[in-house]
Amino acid sequence: MASIKVPCPECGSGLRVPDRSYLGRRGKCPKCSSVFVLQIPQTQQQEDEVELTLAEPAAAGPAVGTGAQWVPDEPLAAPSAAVTPSAGDTEGQAGMDRLREIRRKNKQRLKVSGILSSIVLILAVGAYGVVRSQRSQAKPVARKPPQRDLEYESDKSRLERNVEEAARLSPTNGKPLKLPFIPLGSRIVINIRTAQLWAEESRYQELMACLGPVKSWLESAFLETCLYEPSQIEQATICIILGAQSSPPAVAASIRMLEPIKKSEWLEKCAGLRNDEYGYPVYLAEKKAYILGQDGKSFGVGPLEMVSEMVDAATFDNPISSGIEELIKETDSERHVTVVFQPQDLRIHQEALFAENVRDVLNHFVDWLGDDVEAAVWSLHFGDQLHSEMLLRNHNSTHPARLQSKLRKRLDVLPDEIYTAVLSMKPEQYGPQMVIGRLPAMINAVRHGTRAGIGPRFVQLTTVLDERATPNLAMASLLAWDESTRTDFSRVPEDTPSAVKLPDLLADRLKFKIEADFRRTPLQEAFAYIATETKVKIIIDGDALKLSGYTKNMPQTFSLGTVPAEDVMRKILAQYDQMCVVVNEQSKQATVMTKSVAKSNNLTPSFP
Repeated sequence: MASIKVPCPECGSGLRVPDRSYLGRRGKCPKCSSVFVLQIPQTQQQEDEVELTLAEPAAAGPAVGTGAQWVPDEPLAAPSAAVTPSAGDTEGQAGMDRLREIRRKNKQRLKVSGILSSIVLILAVGAYGVVRSQRSQAKPVARKPPQRDLEYESDKSRLERNVEEAARLSPTNGKPLKLPFIPLGSRIVINIRTAQLWAEESRYQELMACLGPVKSWLESAFLETCLYEPSQIEQATICIILGAQSSPPAVAASIRMLEPIKKSEWLEKCAGLRNDEYGYPVYLAEKKAYILGQDGKSFGVGPLEMVSEMVDAATFDNPISSGIEELIKETDSERHVTVVFQPQDLRIHQEALFAENVRDVLNHFVDWLGDDVEAAVWSLHFGDQLHSEMLLRNHNSTHPARLQSKLRKRLDVLPDEIYTAVLSMKPEQYGPQMVIGRLPAMINAVRHGTRAGIGPRFVQLTTVLDERATPNLAMASLLAWDESTRTDFSRVPEDTPSAVKLPDLLADRLKFKIEADFRRTPLQEAFAYIATETKVKIIIDGDALKLSGYTKNMPQTFSLGTVPAEDVMRKILAQYDQMCVVVNEQSKQATVMTKSVAKSNNLTPSFP
């Protein structure tokens, strides 16, 4: 039988296939190592031929369970359009028809599981995405060839040392994430240490309570996808497998339990019948496939049509995109929450992944990262401190030092952007109004607590804050996001910084009246709040405070109502006899320090 040619969707090489019996199976391109379903496009392109190698051994009869599909580079006529196989390709067509039918039946289930991924991700980015984007989707930008960034080379050593310092101060030291039982093509990976976060009487109960209805939603989603209560699961790795644009994604999960699995109970929960045809015992239910790990404490769950790929992943991880694969090597599986993704995937597939009222926040977050970020991993760990770490893999056309400089500048202006957005919000209840009003100060504390570093092909943003920041940020972000869905951001508030002329003297700005109601608010966050409300740059000299036994995290608990900002500063300073504030009108900044340090530098305290 004459050989045929199939183009690689990644590099475009023409792959020589012995005959049509190979269509519908997975092949591997020897040039770029891309793994894809062998399919003949409608228009055959004439390209150089290279020898084809199969990604799986030959088997008798047509292959079952291939989850990937080839999508042409040119735009489709409609989101639901599919590639039509060539005449005579009956086996490939039958397989595609079967996949469409199964996915149609599972659409509602996949939508709910997709919302699970959106909720987890939005909780992580909520503090950064309250401002709704007024821009349309970004247009493709022609990338320039790589250049040598001489202006940043002097900073290179310092930025590389910051990465080493972040590793030394990491609260965890776990191994990189693994994806056992996960089918081919994961594009979003969410790893959660659920038992620690949901444990009764744990230190994380306040954080979980601040999530409100989202916590209940997550619990029901875990029961549906992972079979067990979150408190019973040591670690859940949930993977989103994206298909064509606007089509529902597939969801798979790898679960490791706290205690050994009782097989009889597990079989009752999954309601699957054992099948030994795949060389590994699998359990097939009406819509899902399950695999029980040999360690007796783990199992995998995925779409029924991807069972063969799940079996493959029982012994080795299936291929994923290069950007995500490289960043997963840098993850720490002991972090409480880790999300790995490609920003443009979130934008392109937002209709399938996210509820409509989340998409504005999502687009603003992707805009904030910018077009220079190929892939990202965001991990959060909650303990004695809130430890946030973002690793952003840059495109080849951008130097890591240049990318970190851009991100640093965006982070510096973020508190003002959040402040402007919060001014437009008019919560009806006093409590949410107070919490949302402090969000700009919290973001300002995040800005001050973030250190940037660079690696060979990534930018690292590490943020360390007091443990009190965890529930405060969670609640403020959730309330602000909820209020943003009812806010008209097209109207510029009358009291925005751009609409109000600020006094030239800082002393006059500190006479602005602000609402003072602190509940165990860290010292640095309290001063950040004053700075945001008065538009006065306030710096805390941490080294000076340490000399007198003070820290930036000392809790502030008092309520003064609406009073001048200078009265709030005096109230804070009255608690610490050695602390003072020096206002420098010439440099337009105020510095929190101690009286002894001020005296040694011939400075006169302005407060108290």
